[in-house]
Amino acid sequence: MKNKEKDYEKINEVQSLNKNACLQCGACVSACPMGAISFNEDGFPIVNKEMCIKCKTCVNICPVEAIKISD
Repeated sequence: MKNKEKDYEKINEVQSLNKNACLQCGACVSACPMGAISFNEDGFPIVNKEMCIKCKTCVNICPVEAIKISD
């Protein structure tokens, strides 16, 4: 099932996340070449907007398309 735009919550200026789809698997955390993603206190990935280079590796690795990075 494809995620819809309304399913995403804007986390910060860089990141939007579909918390209902996110598996909290850590694939995005491990894949980020800048180490810009960590888990928040609820176990969801959070992107450090200062460190993110918007390469979208996290977007491409996510098995459920739960994370989006703005252009």
